[in-house]
Amino acid sequence: VTPGVLGFLVVFVLAVITWLLMRNLTARLRRMRFREEQRLATEVEPPPSDVPPSR
Repeated sequence: VTPGVLGFLVVFVLAVITWLLMRNLTARLRRMRFREEQRLATEVEPPPSDVPPSR
């Protein structure tokens, strides 16, 4: 007994769904990494100024 066309369609649909989920996951991880890098870049200390701090 072979799975036939229905078996092929089920496997094909599962493969497409898996591909879409992995693509979405990759995009979310990239976005998260980019946001983290931006957050860290803004937390860096400001460059020292030529004027000494007042007391």
